[in-house]
Amino acid sequence: MKTIEAFTAMLKTKGIAEKIGVPENTIKSLRFRLKNGVFISIDKMIELLVKAGYSIETEMTWKDNSKK
Repeated sequence: MKTIEAFTAMLKTKGIAEKIGVPENTIKSLRFRLKNGVFISIDKMIELLVKAGYSIETEMTWKDNSKK
């Protein structure tokens, strides 16, 4: 699953705030922001996913297409 899909699923997990060590209001804020299309950084998403017990299956790879 993609990072944003995993992050969305994680936010729906009951008791996730306690598991990742953040206040419940933070989870509510993240859900609200996500619902309204306002995303946190990919680094922060990954950090919270790892705390929740998720792991990256494949590394992100980049290709420089600017040198053609």
